Amino acid sequence: MKKGKKKKTKLFSILFLIILAALAFFVGIKYIDKLLNNLNDAKIAKNIETINKQRTYYVFLKLKPEIVLSIKDKKIEDIGCLNEECLDIYDKLDIRDKDLLIGMEELRKILYHNGIDISNGIEVKYQDLNVDLSGLSYANIIKISKEERDKLISTIINNDVLRDSATELEKKYNDNLYAQLKQDADYGEVYGCDFENGTLACYIKEEIAFYDLNTDPVNAVKDMLLTASSNMEGIERVLNKFGVETNGYTENYIFRYPIENITIDGAKYSYTFGSTYAEKLNGVNETASMRSENMTYSAKISCNEKSFKLTKLNLLDILSESNYNIIPIYVEEKGSSAYECGDAICKRHRTYYVTGACNLETNTYSSEKVEEYLICDKDKKNCKQVTLEEFENDYNPHLGYMPDLKTCDSIEDWNAETSKEACINKNDDGTYTVSIPNSIKNKRTIPQTIEE
Repeated sequence: MKKGKKKKTKLFSILFLIILAALAFFVGIKYIDKLLNNLNDAKIAKNIETINKQRTYYVFLKLKPEIVLSIKDKKIEDIGCLNEECLDIYDKLDIRDKDLLIGMEELRKILYHNGIDISNGIEVKYQDLNVDLSGLSYANIIKISKEERDKLISTIINNDVLRDSATELEKKYNDNLYAQLKQDADYGEVYGCDFENGTLACYIKEEIAFYDLNTDPVNAVKDMLLTASSNMEGIERVLNKFGVETNGYTENYIFRYPIENITIDGAKYSYTFGSTYAEKLNGVNETASMRSENMTYSAKISCNEKSFKLTKLNLLDILSESNYNIIPIYVEEKGSSAYECGDAICKRHRTYYVTGACNLETNTYSSEKVEEYLICDKDKKNCKQVTLEEFENDYNPHLGYMPDLKTCDSIEDWNAETSKEACINKNDDGTYTVSIPNSIKNKRTIPQTIEE
């Protein structure tokens, strides 16, 4: 008896050790995988940093003289003029090879000492830049599109090298960056890149962010468990790699929840739409169609609701407005009634809201309610805005107050002094003559002859 008990204990001990070894192996694999990913990311980040130091950026300054600065490795490399006023001071702009922020301060002094009014600040435009200009109190900063940037560069009037080299420099940068990104272990697995109008753009792969599972229950469960866990880790890792902050994702057995918050340019976007990576698997049957939606994130920013789909966020240009759906937030929604048509006229009561200033405390625009009353002809043309009184009395902007004018011959003893309604007769030339009683005529001037 004791011998059998010892055998059983020994068997349990062996099983326990096997399970422990399997867990240790699993944890070890996870640790090694994470270590390899970190080494890969560090190498890619270092190489990209080297490439970015060779990238040329462009800053456009607009006041009376209009100036363009080319920036490389955060220093002013070259200067060009966009108008004749700039040519007058061009030789005095001794700011090449200076850090951009220092050069901007010296430029202000040069402008001031040459009698140029800078009291209203300087308009500063750029498409992309690796220097933070938000601390410049005098700068009105405007982010522009690539198209506008290229258009401004093409108008440089005194520096052919600066103007003509821009396209080739950008192509070289994009080619070098593309070659480097393709060496990333996550490239092709979690994200991919392509050229859009000559500029490199990178996105999270759609099959990683959402997918369809229309298979039998066993394979559906297996596929979900195999893909869900790695997807979230990979997506978060790639977002972080491209400078997008995340707060991590949650994982609970067979549930994989998307990243709750993504921070871009200081704004925190919250997860608002899309299924969890693995749906609850109880009750799965042969006809089950399990679909995870493309995840959407949104934030309220300066009276607008900005949202983006995860796979539509250009990782190389995360600030571009083309990534986002932007909807103004109003106190009340716009609205209007449908047309109501009778035999002679159509009426419409329209309510809309005039947008006022942005209230940053409530993140909404103030709005003033406006009531508009329209009366039109039967074809809903020749509409005219009228007062509420005229609207209620069916005032026809062409024929008077009567929705259905009678012919004058059909009205017994009609005359301008005593009659209370207008009447109409058709002339031989096809026009109409409206006879209007004084009680109506005094309210508004109405055309006496109307073409058919």
